[in-house]
Amino acid sequence: MTVPPDLLARIRHHAAERPDAPAITFVDFAADPEGAPATWTYADVDRHARRVAALLGAHCPPDRTAAICCPQGLDYAAAFLGCLYAGVCAVPLYVPVPFRHNGRLRALLGQAAPACVLTTAGHASAVARLTGGAGADPAPVVLDTAAPAPPRDVERMSAAQRGGAAATGEVAYLQYTSGSTGAPRGVRVTRANIAHTAEQSGRAFGQDAASVSVTWLPLFHDFGLAAAITVPLHLGCHAVLFDPMEFVLRPLRWLRLISEHGGTFAPCPDFALGMLCDAAEAAPADELRGLDLTTLKALVNGSEPVRPASLDRFTRVFAPYGFTPEAHAPAYGLAEATILVSATPPGARPRVFACDRRELAKGQAVPAAEGSGDAARAVVECGTAWGQEFAVVDPATLIGLPPRHVGEIWARGPAVTAGYHGSPAATAEVYGRRRADAAPNEPADWLRTGDLGFVDDGHLFVVGRLKDLVIIDGRNHHPADLEATVAAAPGAAEALRRGHAAAVPVDDGEGEYLVVIAERAEGVVLDELAERRLAARVRTAIAERHGVGVHSLVLVDAGTLPKTSSGKLRRAECRERYLAGRYS
Repeated sequence: MTVPPDLLARIRHHAAERPDAPAITFVDFAADPEGAPATWTYADVDRHARRVAALLGAHCPPDRTAAICCPQGLDYAAAFLGCLYAGVCAVPLYVPVPFRHNGRLRALLGQAAPACVLTTAGHASAVARLTGGAGADPAPVVLDTAAPAPPRDVERMSAAQRGGAAATGEVAYLQYTSGSTGAPRGVRVTRANIAHTAEQSGRAFGQDAASVSVTWLPLFHDFGLAAAITVPLHLGCHAVLFDPMEFVLRPLRWLRLISEHGGTFAPCPDFALGMLCDAAEAAPADELRGLDLTTLKALVNGSEPVRPASLDRFTRVFAPYGFTPEAHAPAYGLAEATILVSATPPGARPRVFACDRRELAKGQAVPAAEGSGDAARAVVECGTAWGQEFAVVDPATLIGLPPRHVGEIWARGPAVTAGYHGSPAATAEVYGRRRADAAPNEPADWLRTGDLGFVDDGHLFVVGRLKDLVIIDGRNHHPADLEATVAAAPGAAEALRRGHAAAVPVDDGEGEYLVVIAERAEGVVLDELAERRLAARVRTAIAERHGVGVHSLVLVDAGTLPKTSSGKLRRAECRERYLAGRYS
C-alpha cells in the first residue's frame, strides 16, 4: 500500500505554495468575552515549528520523548509540530490544574519519562514543580515554546532531514488513552498512521483545502488533536479552535464561530448536542440572531454512545438556522486506530436500527415490532469503512460473526498503530490478533477494540464496551442503555445530574446484581422519603424496560463519579469504590 506524504511534507508544501493561507486560528475568550482571534498562516506554522525544533535540538535526543504541557492554543500546535520537525516523539499532555494534586498527570509524566517538557512562560514554574516530583532522574528540562532559538539552528531545521517516506514508520507521538476500563496506555502513533488517517478523514467527511474545521476539543485528546492539527494541516484546511472550558461556560460560542468562519467540519461527543440545545432554548432571541449553519457539512459525533434523541433534538432546534439532518455524521474510532475506523457517508442521514431489547440481550440485533415502545432500543449507526476494515468477532471463540450478531469489533488497516509504549504484554493482547476462522495465509494483523457492536448492510452499529457489560441471569445488558433508562425515569431529570449515572454489576459470590450509582443534581437536597420514591421509580423503569432488578440506587454528591479525560465514566472504578464502601 502506498504511503501518503507525511504531515511535515504536506505542511511544507502548503507553506511553499500557499504561504499566506490561514492554517490555525485560536479564539481567546478569556482575553475578550467576544473572542480575540489570533491566526497563523501556513508560513507561520512552518516557521514556529522549526523554531521549537531548534530548541529541542539542544535538549532532547531523537530517541527520547518530549512532553507537551501547554494550554489550548497556538503554542500547543507549535510544540507538537516542533517535535515532529525535530524527529522527537511527542507526548501530548496538559497543564497542571492549580490547587490540585494532579496525580494522573504525574503518573503519565513518570511513564513517558520525557527528556524535556514543552510549556509556556505562564505555566513554566508549575510544570517545573510537577516534573521535579514525578520521579524522573534526571528531571526533564522545561522549555518555553515562545523562547527564541538561534537563527542558524532554525534555518537548519528547514532542511526536512527527518521528513519524507523514510521517516513514516517512526513513532511521531504517544497518545495516552483515556482509560475508561483500565489504566491509561501510551499508544505509539507513527507518521504513516497520521498520513493515512488524514486521507481517510478527507474522504469520509468530504474535507479538502477549502474546508474549515471548528473545534473546542482538548488538544491532548486524540479526537481534538486530529480535528485541529494533524488532519486539517495535512489536507491544507483552516482550523479554528478555542478552549474547552469556554465551550462549557457558553456552548453557543461554538456555533457562533462555525457561523462566522463558514465552518464545514465540527466534531464533538454526544453530550455536547444536549448542552447546545439547552443553551439555545434558554437564550434570549437576539443571541441567535444571524446564526448561519448552512455551511456545516459534517457534525461529527463520536467518543461516546450516539443517541437518536440527541440527533433529533439538535435538528429540531437548529433547523431554523440552516442545519440539515444530513449533516449529522456519527463516527467510530479509537486511539489505537488513530481515531477513525468508520464514519457515516457524507450527505446521508444516519441510519437508526430499532432493536428488540430482549433479543439484543441475547446477542442478536432483531428489528423490533412496530409500536414496541420501551421494548425497542434504537441504535444509531457509526457508518462504513473508509480505508480501514472492521469485523465483528465472537470474543470467546474468535470466530467472525454474521450480520446482525453482537460481538467484539475488530479493526485492521494502515491507521492501526504500533502498539503500546513499554507494555509488550498489553500490546500482544490487543494488537496482531488472528481470527480463528482466518485463511491459512491470512496475516495476524487485527486490532481488538474491546467494543461491542454489530454490522448491518456494511454499516457498523456500536452498542457498548465488552468489559462494562452487565450480565445477569445469562442476559447481557449494556450499561449505557441502563443509564439512559435511569435518566428517563420520572423525577430523575430534576434530581440527578444528567450523564452522571453508572450502572455496574456487583458479584456477591452467588451471582451478579445491578447497582446504579448516580450523582445528585447540583444544589438538590433530597430527604429520605424523596430518595426512596426516586429509587422506586428507577427500579420500576429498569424492570419494565430491561426485565432486571436494581439491587440499590446509590446517590452521591456532584463531581464524585470518576471520569476519563474525555468525559467518559470509569465504570470499573465506580464499582471498585462502591465495593470499598466509599459510596455508602
